[in-house]
Amino acid sequence: MILLVPLSNLKELLLHDFGEGVLIPDYITEIEYSLAIIRRSNLLISPDTLAVHAASNYNIMQIAVYLSSKQAFREWNPNSNNAEVIFAEDKVDNVDLEGLRVLISKVS
Repeated sequence: MILLVPLSNLKELLLHDFGEGVLIPDYITEIEYSLAIIRRSNLLISPDTLAVHAASNYNIMQIAVYLSSKQAFREWNPNSNNAEVIFAEDKVDNVDLEGLRVLISKVS
């Protein structure tokens, strides 16, 4: 499982619940590196639509984090049977952690 964009509150939750099975890169500057990581994962959790669409392309399970904007979701939704979506209120760091746990157990 990877958390491609290091959302502060999710990092602790994932490391606590899943330990060494989680990859959380500190900083990625090259798209090729991001794509290589995504391609080798079994679950992506990210608010980054490029990462979500890449995971869709590779048939990787994903939990896409979106702001509660219907317009943005319509334009950037994952459009994949392998995607679950969780919405955050005012910024993507504010995700319901218990809801995220439920989604992780559903797709894992």
